Amino acid sequence: MALFQSCSIGWPNNSPKHTLRYVGFFKKIKHTPFGKNDTRYYSPLCLLIGVLTLVVVLNP
Repeated sequence: MALFQSCSIGWPNNSPKHTLRYVGFFKKIKHTPFGKNDTRYYSPLCLLIGVLTLVVVLNP
């Protein structure tokens, strides 16, 4: 759960600090094909998976 949420923000666990420039909502490099797809699809998907996992875990 935390892994997906941290990926959407841009700080994947166990990765070098420079990864923050390439992935997540707060990335610096946005104008590559991957950067555009990350903004449009990958980051929102990771955030959605993290939030839905949290809802499932906390729902009795």
